[in-house]
Amino acid sequence: MPLAIYDGESTYLFRHPGPPPEFRELDTQPGTAVVTGRHPAVTANSTAQIAGLQTATLSNEPSSLSTNRRAAVAIHELFHVFQRTRHPGWSANEVDLFAYPFTNVRNLALRRLESHLMRRALVARSRLDVACWAAAAIDVRTERYRLLDSASVTYERRSELNEGLATYVQSQASGEQIVLPLNEFQAEDVRSRSYATGAAFASILDRLVPAWKDSLEQRDEQSLDEIAARIPRGEQGCAVEPRAAAAFDSSARADVRDLGVRMARSRAAFHAAPGWRIVVETESAPLFPQSFDPLNVARLTPSDVLHSRFIRVGNAAGSIEVFGQKSITEGIGSHPMFSGIRRLTVAGLSEEPVVGDSAGSVTIRAPGINAVFKAATIQRGEKVIGLKLHQ
Repeated sequence: MPLAIYDGESTYLFRHPGPPPEFRELDTQPGTAVVTGRHPAVTANSTAQIAGLQTATLSNEPSSLSTNRRAAVAIHELFHVFQRTRHPGWSANEVDLFAYPFTNVRNLALRRLESHLMRRALVARSRLDVACWAAAAIDVRTERYRLLDSASVTYERRSELNEGLATYVQSQASGEQIVLPLNEFQAEDVRSRSYATGAAFASILDRLVPAWKDSLEQRDEQSLDEIAARIPRGEQGCAVEPRAAAAFDSSARADVRDLGVRMARSRAAFHAAPGWRIVVETESAPLFPQSFDPLNVARLTPSDVLHSRFIRVGNAAGSIEVFGQKSITEGIGSHPMFSGIRRLTVAGLSEEPVVGDSAGSVTIRAPGINAVFKAATIQRGEKVIGLKLHQ
């Protein structure tokens, strides 16, 4: 399977049978090609189409990770290439994450309790205790899923299959133990949590149902918790004390209140950031997301989404890519991004963007930013470059 790695200076492409023309083969390393700079397909640790082939991608800008851990991350992304080919149904619909009920206090409290019980299963010594705590966690999940719509349930389960199993494979490669954080995750970190819970289910199944991988390979429509739910239960029951459950309820209420405060602060900090800004606004045809980093987004308001790392949006008139800079998109419909975007703002730029206007196209370039649109007008303000799209 092909692998592309950006090391901060060049992009290296390994094991690709037909590298794009911009890459040059390395005589000293057969099967390896290189291009100076970051190739546009490499935007994160992810997968991307390069010359028609699904390719694992790593963005290894100066990192504190050891060589062993970086190699394990590469295996994580290569496993995603395998998944896309063999099990395409495991990918969650990222559209659904924006409609997830982050502020449902009861769901959050049960989620925290579920994580606590899964943590007990992970550290249990006997097989009976593992099965007992896992069954208790699944019972809580069953109760919790009655509170959620089907799209939210499917999002969690597919994310566990997609990211959770890749994290499990990564841990097998690195030798690191799978853990669920004691403080669990913030209310909105549903996607991040799936990495941990999916890997935890896989680890639990290793101890209880050694043949679970064969079962899943043959019937890949199963979720990990559904496989675990079929494990025979012992006569004993495992549960937490009422006082502990009440503590999860209390912390969930506080965390939901804190979520609103944090989102408001993030929005205010973005708009108060010193430096140059770019504002792209459309008068008619909305912009739509072409690519974004789902691990680095936050829904600030019903219409505003903060992108902390990467976003590419466009329409028939052109597109803008923002990499390594914060931006906010403002939606126009029921969904903050996928119903259409009327404005994208980039803030906090240290350098004045370079504007070009030639052959009917307007360009804006700055470190990490590339915009090209036709039928557009530049509007300048105090440290603001505005781009008004007329189609």
